[in-house]
Amino acid sequence: LWGLNLTWFIVLGVIGAFGDMPGMTARETMLPRVALLGGGKPGALDRLVGVRESLSAVLMLIGPGVGGLLVYLLGVSSAALFITAGTSLAAAVLSFAISPRAGEIESTVVAGAEHSGGVRRLFADLVAGWRFLLGSRLVLGATIVTGVFIAVLAALQATVLPAYFSREQLPELSGFAVTGIALGSLVGAGVYTAMIGRTSRRAWFVIGIVGSMIGFVALGTLGAPWMVIVAAVLIGLTNAPMSAVLGVATIEATPDRMRGRVLGAQNALMLAAPALTSAPIAAVASGFGLTAAGIGIAVLMAVTGVIALVAPAFRGLDTIEPSNEQEG
Repeated sequence: LWGLNLTWFIVLGVIGAFGDMPGMTARETMLPRVALLGGGKPGALDRLVGVRESLSAVLMLIGPGVGGLLVYLLGVSSAALFITAGTSLAAAVLSFAISPRAGEIESTVVAGAEHSGGVRRLFADLVAGWRFLLGSRLVLGATIVTGVFIAVLAALQATVLPAYFSREQLPELSGFAVTGIALGSLVGAGVYTAMIGRTSRRAWFVIGIVGSMIGFVALGTLGAPWMVIVAAVLIGLTNAPMSAVLGVATIEATPDRMRGRVLGAQNALMLAAPALTSAPIAAVASGFGLTAAGIGIAVLMAVTGVIALVAPAFRGLDTIEPSNEQEG
């Protein structure tokens, strides 16, 4: 409307995230109720999460292409941004199609805050969410594993892969590597959804961990460009089912009355995770070379994978009972 500079870009980005993150948390919180309203058949929640993973992968594939097409047709102008704003408006309008029953919540009061004012009650709810997350081995383990994967993928996409392909004088392939992750995720999530009820969650989790470890080790060596792209596809292919399993496990392990607070705390960690790794990995790449950074990523993912495979918290993924952890 009045010209976009770096300051306004950051301010508007913060404003957008301020609304988007609570909205994302609310949608995740409603998933069990949506599955129940849809009939509540066995495996309904797993199928719903699998479909969501597939749609996310599809959008990762077509989003950059559509964005590039808009810039090509309309140029670098506000027209493309108005179209983007229109998609956000469409999403807001579509949200009215969700049954109000999907968002119904029980009126609960955190122990010790029965007579508290608004700010104190808000703080008590916040503490309760973090306390549950840190006290549940399954939810905490799922958060850590997912956070490490998100952090490493963010560092790869933002730093290592662009620098590697630029060094190889093939900068255009950097986008293909990211597309490879999305393509693998689409196939992996689709297979997971189709196999619900025929393959155990634990089996998918093991496949996801082992496959991702192999993919990250192959990618971390930063060998031939084709190997890096194939490794990216393998990472997406195996990580998508594992992410779906951990997402369902977190939902099922969290009592209904706590789910919004716990998922809010988890999403806060997911947002912080990339910031914790991007700078150190970039520093390693700058000081010791891209190969050292790639090997560091491979070692980090290998250690994370081995710990996840032997962790007792992930052995009962097919028989999850909501925790009895109290809110106070």
